[in-house]
Parts: sequence; structure tokens; C-alpha cells
Amino acid sequence: MITYPPDRWAFGMLGFFSVTEEIPAGRLVHLRPDGLLQLADGPDGLAAHGAVIETITVGNAGLAYRIADVRGLSGKHTGVTQWLGASGQYTETPPTSGISQVVGVGIASDAVALGIHMPVQL
Repeated sequence: MITYPPDRWAFGMLGFFSVTEEIPAGRLVHLRPDGLLQLADGPDGLAAHGAVIETITVGNAGLAYRIADVRGLSGKHTGVTQWLGASGQYTETPPTSGISQVVGVGIASDAVALGIHMPVQL
């Protein structure tokens, strides 16, 4: 689950988009040039542009956010940098191939403060 500031329309929202595949709640997403969302993927070089609040199924559209607290995760550590992993996942292990992209910091064992940085090609 993602929580967001009360004035979500003016602060933190990436936008409302259709998807190319089902995107589970809390996952990191990549905004394609055609305006569709897909799962971001560091090893495949698909940078993260935000995260979704709730699951978006194929044929539907949903909101993506660039600033939020992402909750409902597991295995996170407070104060530890989070990188983009495979299939829209967060990882605490810096990548060695694809792209390196910091996407936030752990704020609890089940939460990350989303903070999307520019990707670096490895």
C-alpha cells in the first residue's frame, strides 16, 4: 500500500495511465513513450519513473506516484538505500548490470520512502 500527501493532485502524482501488463500494488513503474505504464526493471534497463498505489490490471488505468511512502513490503531496513531491482521490485543490493537507480530509502521493515533518482547505465 502506498500513502501519499493529502494534496495528492498537486504533490507527488506522476499521472493516470493505462498499463501493458498487470502491475501489483507498490511496484515501481516505467512510463513508455507511448504513454503506457509497464513494470520498471533495472537488469533490463527500464528505469523507474514512479510507483502504483493499487494493482492495475490489463485493460484498465490507474494512478502512479513519484513521491510516496510505499508500505506492505517486507525485509526492508530503516535507513538503507533502495535500488530498482527486477520486475518493479525494490532491492537493498546495488546492481552490477543493467542500470543503477536509487528509488528510495527504507523507513521501516515493511516500508520505503519513495525518492526516484536518475538512472545510471552500468
